[in-house]
Amino acid sequence: MADTTKKTGTTTASKPKSSNVENSDIKEIMKQMKALMKENEAIKEQMEKMQNSQVPSATVQNHQATIDREVSFVSLHPGILNLSTEGNGQGQVYTFEEFGQIHKIPYSEAKMILKNQSHFAKEGYFYIDDAELIKTSQLTNAYKTILDQNGLENLFTANQETFDKVFKGIPKTQQEIFADLIALRLYKKETVDMNVVMKVGDITKRDLVAESKGDREIFEAK
Repeated sequence: MADTTKKTGTTTASKPKSSNVENSDIKEIMKQMKALMKENEAIKEQMEKMQNSQVPSATVQNHQATIDREVSFVSLHPGILNLSTEGNGQGQVYTFEEFGQIHKIPYSEAKMILKNQSHFAKEGYFYIDDAELIKTSQLTNAYKTILDQNGLENLFTANQETFDKVFKGIPKTQQEIFADLIALRLYKKETVDMNVVMKVGDITKRDLVAESKGDREIFEAK
């Protein structure tokens, strides 16, 4: 009986030891797997960072190309027009000396000009020859009525019906600009339809014939 009891006790005592060893092995394996997963994630993240730093994405490349390109600004003012990248005439200044003069301006500086002098753009003192910049600068609605250089010049030869429809639809500033162009042409003894002269004079409340005979210095500055 004593021997049987000892054998039974030995057998009963050996089972928990085997279970503890197995649990310990499983925990160690799980720990190692978690460590490997963490290491793999770290390697993956590092590789992504390296790829991003070495090869610019298409978005970055396109953005850089946009910043580097030039935009044409066309003066519609018959006199001197200054456009600056900062307020109060500070920063980079672009001077236009006559109607139709063009400056090629870097895109980034063009955006700055429009930020600080948007009223000049909305009133049609100059024309932006760039559809994308017009859109991104929220000038689409304003440009539905603003005329470019050719549009203003074509008013001199337009028939009465077309002239009335177009001229009354452009901004008041451009009406004044066109009146200035008439006075300048009269001063230079160029041929201008007197019906157009009278009609524009009535709308703008100006005596353009009298103005054309005015101060010589004013016209020579235009």
